[in-house]
Parts: sequence; C-alpha cells; structure tokens
Amino acid sequence: MRSHRRPTHLRRHHPRDRHRLLPSGPSHKAADNLTPVGRGSGVDANQHPRHRHVPGGVRTRQQAVSDETSAATISRLAQRLTGMGRSQSMRATMAGNSAESHNALADLVGAEPQNPLVGRHPIIRAMEGDLAGKPAMQPEERNLLLREAATQSRAAATEAPAELGKLRHDIQLVTLEVLIEQFAAGLKGGHRSDEGYWQEFFVLNTFALQQLFAAPVALYRPQLHVRSGDALGRGARIADFMLINSITRSAHLVEIKTPAARLLGSPYRNIYPPNVELSGAVAQIQAQIESTRVELPTLIARTPELAPIENCVVRGAVLAGTAEPLNAEQAQSFMRYRDGLGTVNVITFDEVLARPQGLHRLLADPPDSSALS
Repeated sequence: MRSHRRPTHLRRHHPRDRHRLLPSGPSHKAADNLTPVGRGSGVDANQHPRHRHVPGGVRTRQQAVSDETSAATISRLAQRLTGMGRSQSMRATMAGNSAESHNALADLVGAEPQNPLVGRHPIIRAMEGDLAGKPAMQPEERNLLLREAATQSRAAATEAPAELGKLRHDIQLVTLEVLIEQFAAGLKGGHRSDEGYWQEFFVLNTFALQQLFAAPVALYRPQLHVRSGDALGRGARIADFMLINSITRSAHLVEIKTPAARLLGSPYRNIYPPNVELSGAVAQIQAQIESTRVELPTLIARTPELAPIENCVVRGAVLAGTAEPLNAEQAQSFMRYRDGLGTVNVITFDEVLARPQGLHRLLADPPDSSALS
C-alpha cells in the first residue's frame, strides 16, 4: 500500500531539526542563542551569558520590549496621520510597526537596530524620527510640513475650525516671540549702530515696520527712487521704505537711522534741541515727501511693474534712537520737537519694540470675556 507523505513545506518539524531549516551565517548562529535553558538544554542557566540575570533562565518578551512605550509612541504619531491618504497612513504605520518589532528583538539576537524608511511625506518623516529616537524634524522637513499645512488649511477651516484657530494663535505667538527676541537683541548687541542691519531687518520683518503707522499699511518698495538725478546720479532722492495704505493707497515714507543715533544735542538755556543727526533725517524725509507728491507719479508711469499710488497726501516717519536713556527734561524737549513736525512722525526703536510686546501679552493672556460683559 502506497504511503502518502505530506509535502515538505507542510510537515511539522521537530525542534532538533531547526538547523536544517535555517541558513548558515549570523542568523543561524543567533538562533542558537535562543535555545531555552533548563532541563535537557545541557546549559547551566546561571552560566549562560544571555540569561545569567534572568530568574528561571528564560528571558521574557516583557523584558525586551516596553509595550506601553511602543503603544504610546504609535498612538501619538497616529494622530498626525489625520488628513493623509489611507494608503500613505497604512504604509507609514506598517513601516513603523516593522521597525519597532525588529528593534524589540535586536538586542536578543545581536542584530543592529533598524530605522524605518517610509518616504518623504513630512508627517511620516516625523514618525520615523520619533521611532528612531532622533529629533522630530530637520529644517527641510519642517518646510515640507509647513507647505503641507498651507495646502490643507482651507479644508481644515471647514472640518476643524477650532483646531485651526488654535494653530493660528500658536503660530502668531511664536512669530511674535521670535520677532521680539531678534529686535531686542539688536538694540543691545553689535548691530546697535549698524544701519545696514536694520534696513535688512525691516525688509524681512515688515510687521515691525507697520507699527510706525496707525493706518493699515503694506510695504510698497524698499529703496525707492522718489526723484531721479542727473546723468551721473546726482540729486536723486531715495526713500528707505515706502508703504501704502491698503485701502486708500496713500503713501507713507520711512527713513531709518539706528538705535545708537543721538536724539538731542547739548542743552541751550535749559532746553534740549534736536541732535543734527535727527534734524537732518527729518529734513531728508520732508524733501522726499515733496518729491513723492511732485515727481514720483511720472517715475511710476515709466515703470510698468509699479502700481499707481495716491499722492495727494503723503506722510513720513523717522525711526531713530531710543527714548529710555532720556531724563525728564530731555524727554519733554524731545516730545515738543516731534509734536510740532506735522506730517512727519519721529519714533524711537524702543517705542516700536513696545508695540509687538504689548500685542504678545494680549495674545498670550487674553482678557476674560465674562469680566468684560
């Protein structure tokens, strides 16, 4: 009678045959290290290097893996997957779980830990960093995340308006904090007398520049020629910044000095006249205002990339010095001088800094609405 043997791949193998099933090499050797100790093993449980510290001679999985930590990590990162496509989410989770499983047993078998390779999506890369114990994101990955957030912002405004509002609030706070820190550092550091530094600072941080005016203004152009010179460039007038009212399109000119600029000169009969640097900046901005009214419209007409402005009313501002060092008599002289300038407003660097600081306090600790009712 012919016997029917089961196919090789379906047979049940005895543990002693495991060497026939495993390929030779490091993995085969690692499998030997997993041999249970105790009766019949031929190995003293107290002498085996991998089990010397384990009561009873068996290293348990609970000692190899912290299930609670792994579960918390996966749960926390899974929350970031909201809004991603299902295939991306599944791929990220499977890759993360695979790496976690490998690393859980790596020290048992002498293998190297493994980092999940799960693609370029910023949220998935954040998962990779958390699983690998590395910083959550690199700068380029943060940029990818910001672009992803901008892409999803319209949908988020409909689906999760409260969460989007909280995110916007947090971003505003962080942005203000960075602006305030950089501004304050510039007032005290080596850039205190560097006019070029402050020119660039306000180009990059136009929000601080907007604090010079009560009207809603936007940057029109830095280093704008409001009057052309002769063939050699002589006689040209260049405004450091021009801003325009976003509603009326009226022009606002800004002349930038430095925090180190002196505001007042030597006392004259118990009063303090303006320092020549300040009075010179005021005269300069007054001349630029006149050129903006008379000559700039012709220059704009010859410059297609510039939008037209309303030039019937042009205002100006000079940003210079700091008011904090002034004593009471000096402060009164300074305030009288700038109050009589009409269309030019003189404002100090520390006064500009105080405005975003006040806004930050308001956003960080808003007033109780119940107390206002």
